[in-house]
Amino acid sequence: MTGVRVRTMVAMLLGSLAPALAGCGTGDADPAASSRGTPSYCSPTEAGNDEFWDVVHASCAIAQDGDLLQAEALRRELEDSSPEEVAAFYRTFVEVNHALRSSTDVSDDICAAGTGLGDDLSTDYRSWIVAHGQSAYDAVIADPETLRTFPDAPRGCGLGQPFGEAAFSLYLEMTGVGPRKSGLPLLEVPARS
Repeated sequence: MTGVRVRTMVAMLLGSLAPALAGCGTGDADPAASSRGTPSYCSPTEAGNDEFWDVVHASCAIAQDGDLLQAEALRRELEDSSPEEVAAFYRTFVEVNHALRSSTDVSDDICAAGTGLGDDLSTDYRSWIVAHGQSAYDAVIADPETLRTFPDAPRGCGLGQPFGEAAFSLYLEMTGVGPRKSGLPLLEVPARS
């Protein structure tokens, strides 16, 4: 696919998501959003949907902060799952979070121009992006610069840690094992050299 075609597709996607993205990350869940259905930025893409994104979208339908409220909603969505299912969700979460590493330069510029977010806050910011749902995630994967068009991008700085840790901590509670013995991958990884 040519760069022009990808940018055109991303622009069209963001145009349709812009009204909904304006409300994302604002803190409290929008009670009206639940009565209207899932916000459009928490929607699957035409490329397909799977169980991982179904769970993310369900949490986003309850709370759109990408932080504490949505982390609690995510835990509630996963509580009836087996430990193996929670571990599988977490492994996928780590994979999609790490795939966003190319957006780090953009997020550094948005959140901490001149200094950068560092490994920890970059991981949290990527988790916040995943919390937006598959459509927003796919747009950032296609073109990291897309993140600059998210009206709530500056509000996401410093958010995402509770959402990123929700499945991991639930798995530890379910199994009674410690983090090192869990066999699960690390969400935070050192910066690429």
